[in-house]
Amino acid sequence: MRSNARARYASNTKVSRLAKFDVVSIEDLETSDIERIFALADGFADQVERGDPITTAAGLIMATLFYEPSTRTRLSFESSMHRLGGAVISSADMQASSAAKGESLADTVRVVAGYADLIVLRHPHDGAARVAAEYAPCPVLTVGPQACHEAGRRGRMSSILFATDFGAASLAAAPIAVSLAEECQAKLTLLHVMEKRSGGQMEMPCDASEKCEERLRALVAEEAKMWCEPHFVVDCGAGDRAGAAWERILWQAQAREADLIVMGVHGPEGAFSGADTHLEIATVHGVVAHARVPVLTVRGEARN
Repeated sequence: MRSNARARYASNTKVSRLAKFDVVSIEDLETSDIERIFALADGFADQVERGDPITTAAGLIMATLFYEPSTRTRLSFESSMHRLGGAVISSADMQASSAAKGESLADTVRVVAGYADLIVLRHPHDGAARVAAEYAPCPVLTVGPQACHEAGRRGRMSSILFATDFGAASLAAAPIAVSLAEECQAKLTLLHVMEKRSGGQMEMPCDASEKCEERLRALVAEEAKMWCEPHFVVDCGAGDRAGAAWERILWQAQAREADLIVMGVHGPEGAFSGADTHLEIATVHGVVAHARVPVLTVRGEARN
């Protein structure tokens, strides 16, 4: 469902040179919007790796207003704007701004919008993002705890399950799962489903689970473990959970009340583009086809 922001504002030419489209919740984005974001990000990453200059945001100014401190988040947005060829004005500590004298959020964003084409806001209070979006004539992008959910709203993301087979594609998806958990202040579960042995071999005990758990722990940086309190789960397929890998992933997702499942998928091989995600035997296909919650698939490099 598309938010009212896009419907109310087709464009905004009075102050900002960007269309008035605010992103303060995941509900403000449709699936096509999210796919477009990932496609653009991949393109920018390729340009940066090649050393090509990027001028997409040339002539545009982004203002960062952080009522709640988060150095990593603020610097990530500011560095991204610089890489895109834009400029940044920043108020890293709003307690040292006019807000300390009692200036309202509505007044602040109206004033700042006179200097910038885009406002990136981090605020600890429920509803603040919507207030900023309502009063700012330029687009508002909210990051942090209130970016992903508002109290009592549908679409709240409080639990994320990341399933990995430790392949290159799933390892590429790991940082995205961790980042989503950070921004949404969500519980993060990292899951590895162990494959069954062939019929000629003995039933696999969980003797390798400790090594697998160590690999799961290595996917989360030490500083990230302080805020997301990740859970590391190795499913050996014992007892009632001896089904296919996709069934066990969904069982774990349901048991942990996951709001989102994140998985990596391999790039297409040969002429059969997308075959790895749509063949019946593919684990990711089983998850996508039967999941009752959204599934975010992150495409890795094509396999040779």
